Amino acid sequence: MSVERWLEDGRTLVSGNLHGHGCPNSLLWDDHQTRVSGKASVPHCPRGGRGDGSPSRGRGDAEEQIRPITSARARRARQLEQPMQRNDPTPIEECGRIGNVKGNHPREEAKSPENDYVRDIVDDPGLGPLVEGTHSLVDMSLLFAFIERWHKDTSNFHLPVGEMTITLDDVNILLHIPVHGRFFFLPSLEYTQGPSVRLSWLRSVYENNVEQNRLTYAARAYPLHLVGCAIFTDKSVSNVRVQYLELFRVLALVGQIAWGAVALAYLYEKLNEASLHQTRQLAGYSTLFQAWILEHFLHITHGERSLDYVEGMPLSRRLRPHRPVGDIMNIRQYLDRIRHSDIIWTLYITQRAYRPFHDACWYYGYITSGGAPLPHLPDRVLQ
Repeated sequence: MSVERWLEDGRTLVSGNLHGHGCPNSLLWDDHQTRVSGKASVPHCPRGGRGDGSPSRGRGDAEEQIRPITSARARRARQLEQPMQRNDPTPIEECGRIGNVKGNHPREEAKSPENDYVRDIVDDPGLGPLVEGTHSLVDMSLLFAFIERWHKDTSNFHLPVGEMTITLDDVNILLHIPVHGRFFFLPSLEYTQGPSVRLSWLRSVYENNVEQNRLTYAARAYPLHLVGCAIFTDKSVSNVRVQYLELFRVLALVGQIAWGAVALAYLYEKLNEASLHQTRQLAGYSTLFQAWILEHFLHITHGERSLDYVEGMPLSRRLRPHRPVGDIMNIRQYLDRIRHSDIIWTLYITQRAYRPFHDACWYYGYITSGGAPLPHLPDRVLQ
């Protein structure tokens, strides 16, 4: 079945070829999950393998490659040295792929839907704050300086003052999207026209069908376009995976998904990939990542307060970078000698009146964005 046909009637994308993989559906977590001592307990799910039941492929079968012994910092410095020597650094905009550090990439922007029916489809599950909350400037040197301190086994940044990480509470305050609900597992599909669709095509599908008053068709295209421009940004700049179409097959069930937890899990996954020394790009919702740094590490950034921000808006819209921080070496040196007094620990006290602490933020265990489960361990950083 074609993507156009699926958007129109919401049938299964490829009949007979949907096979769930990864951990069992018992990992789906909602408000009915058993809680012990104020924390949600979920069944253990092994992290080995590739999530489809097959064992992971080790390096023993591959031919050994001889590489010079160099540190991760030295390799990263060589990768970022050339772009940071520019006199006029070019902003790297975010949507889809956050960007190769070599320069600009065109991005697809998610604009606010003008149709009331489609707007309600987006607002009801809590995805509305994503429409205007994306940072237009992403400082790659700043982000990669933190990525060098990322440990995938604990999903934490290791700093001289201890461990820090982005938690569900950070997502709750910074993005204002729901952190409670259920997870999902992406189906395994047999592709006939490739694994992705272009975001620009989805936008045109939405606009054309609004004009023709085919609102159900448009209401499936727009949310996919929105999450493709924000939560599920990838390294292709302008595409989103076809598998995510299944999330919007039944529009009434979209609001049951814990979109905040899914966004965090997807960012964790992409931070794991970006922490590899050969990686020069970052996928995932970098607005969440950058806003977390801007709000907690004021002395390291050059963020300025947005003129249109008012109390009660998502906190990610309060500070935005107006110019790159500079050489990544300066950021490394700052992080090497950072002290407790350089970090804002009680950032969200004034925000609780607008966005109260949710019990789901105590959850520790595994979270997923549809693939392999990743550890979320707030008990290592919250007191």
